[in-house]
Amino acid sequence: MKLLKLSMGLGACGMLAGCMHAPPVPVDLNVQVSAAASAAYDPAQVAAAARAMAPSAKVAPDAPDRLSLLVALMLYDPRIAQAQKALAVAMREAASARKVGQPSFSLTGQYSNDPTTEPWQASLGASLPLDYGGVKGARLRRADVAVLIARHDLAEVIWAERMAARGALIDLLIARMRSPLLTQQAAIRAQILDAADARLRAGEGAAIERDSARIAARQAQRALDDNRAAIADARARLATTLGLPQSALVDFGWADFADPAAVAPVPDAGLAHGAVVARADVLRTVSAYDQSEADLRGELARQYPQVTLQPSMTWAGGPMTVPFGLGLSMPSWDANRATIRAALARREAAGAAIHTAIANALGAIDTAAQESRAARLAQAHVQSGEWPAAMAAARRAQQRLAMGETARIEALTMQAGALDAQLTLTDALGRTQRADAALEDALRRPLSGPEMEIKR
Repeated sequence: MKLLKLSMGLGACGMLAGCMHAPPVPVDLNVQVSAAASAAYDPAQVAAAARAMAPSAKVAPDAPDRLSLLVALMLYDPRIAQAQKALAVAMREAASARKVGQPSFSLTGQYSNDPTTEPWQASLGASLPLDYGGVKGARLRRADVAVLIARHDLAEVIWAERMAARGALIDLLIARMRSPLLTQQAAIRAQILDAADARLRAGEGAAIERDSARIAARQAQRALDDNRAAIADARARLATTLGLPQSALVDFGWADFADPAAVAPVPDAGLAHGAVVARADVLRTVSAYDQSEADLRGELARQYPQVTLQPSMTWAGGPMTVPFGLGLSMPSWDANRATIRAALARREAAGAAIHTAIANALGAIDTAAQESRAARLAQAHVQSGEWPAAMAAARRAQQRLAMGETARIEALTMQAGALDAQLTLTDALGRTQRADAALEDALRRPLSGPEMEIKR
């Protein structure tokens, strides 16, 4: 009896000695908020990571570009960091799914007042579930697919954040291009209003002309104010996407921003097919289908009894006996049919989700390609027709004013029209850039720029 107690005590000590320990990690919100508010952009760190990501790209720490923007997202964006942690969790859980089945032990003591036997009888029993067959295979498959889903989710988060940053950068650059034009427009509209007031006081003009000039001047000033707000909003969105305060935001360059004509806007059928089968959101639906398939295989395996080994040991002061038992865990009374039918329905729903994802992806590519063509056509019309005509009219009006053949207010109006045409051309450029961004989003791949040099 003493030997049994000693062995059990040593076994318990050994199990306790092998236990893992994790110290508590409390959350200090004040510290985290302060750290987020004081985060800084490190040019050297971003440049080093950019060189590692794209060894052939030209990287300058003092001239960040779109590649630097992507690298900064990978380094500072908290949403990407969260998705990376979720992938790490899925990988740990996949490793945990491969552990040996959990055994259970029981110790029973029995006292007897029979003088012919030992007063105490001890029994030690164990229950060892056998982990094999379809149930184990389904569990491991589901855990492995969960890792794939986490990888697809990470890829989607990175791409979504990249597109959000790209959209904010496009809006910021367009608003900055509009800023000097709107400033000139507001100044010219103010001069027109002054000239209209002077003509009205001299009895050479009408009140309606002065009122129209006042409305146009107010509209120009409001457009300038709105553009300033647009610049601030774009900066705020870009900083938020990066996970940095606005004070740490740097100016990201875009070398060919004003000339996006080199991008091929119309993908062929092969490119569209390759893009769809490589999109992370489509691949995620396929992985979800694989998970539903693994669930179905597991439920099918549960139609059969699950075996558990039940060895034990009994000692009553004399010879030791070692009984051996076999346990069977039976399925439900309907042989698990209801659960199997539910798993079949989930698999069908997962298959339908694949078809929906493919249709959405193909539709997005077609829509983005159509908008890219339309945007480029509109930009070409403005650049070759409206803008040159307005500039030529403004030059002629300025020449006529110098020769005394026209009034100053007409010349200023033509200058304002030329600025309107320049603003229209800038807006057309913005539409083209946003259409190219939408096409990239549909294809899930960059179409131009330094990101093309990323080593995959």
